[in-house]
Amino acid sequence: MTTPHRTWHYGLMARWWAEFVEGGADVEYFQSLIEQNGQPALDLGCGTGRLLAQFRRSGLDVDGCDISEDMIARCREQFGDDPGAQLYVQATNELERPRRYQTVIICGSFGIGGTRRDDMEGLRRIHQHLLPGGLLAFDLYIPNVNDKIWRTWLNENRPMLPSPWSRRGDRRRCEDGTELEMKGRVLDFDPLNQVSTRGVKIDHWRAMNSSPARRVRFR
Repeated sequence: MTTPHRTWHYGLMARWWAEFVEGGADVEYFQSLIEQNGQPALDLGCGTGRLLAQFRRSGLDVDGCDISEDMIARCREQFGDDPGAQLYVQATNELERPRRYQTVIICGSFGIGGTRRDDMEGLRRIHQHLLPGGLLAFDLYIPNVNDKIWRTWLNENRPMLPSPWSRRGDRRRCEDGTELEMKGRVLDFDPLNQVSTRGVKIDHWRAMNSSPARRVRFR
């Protein structure tokens, strides 16, 4: 039995990624892994296509898969003239595709929104979809490499949670002239299981001095 994933990668968050998030050094890194290890490849947790778009433009045979139908819809907008782009809506622990891959990459999404059991099942599913000699490559955030963050794992240094929303967030203008403002906070933290639960909210400002249309997603 699978556990419902709790992620915030829908609605306005999908729009935020489509509007403002692009490029990055990790794009070239993962592309080099695909080129070295072989194709076809699968970008798991592809989101709105930050990496996938570059892979496809470079002529690589890479499919995309993400748990968020909103992210995939934004991603699909980029590939309207690319009939070879195969995009799927599916969680990693429910992965079931008709194709097997020489390389599978996961950039920034492994372990988000699910449980340890989900992660183990996800790894099993990925293994089933790898060709002989295939490669799984993913990045992993390790908070204890940062001394300032590591100290908050100690009871005497742990801040009061949930932390308050910041008074001002990251506010940016969209292509249509409206603005999005994103704020985040820590809701809970379990140092033994190394699980951090965070909240995010995005205000959509349609006109100057108008009330925002708010959509909130928690993980």
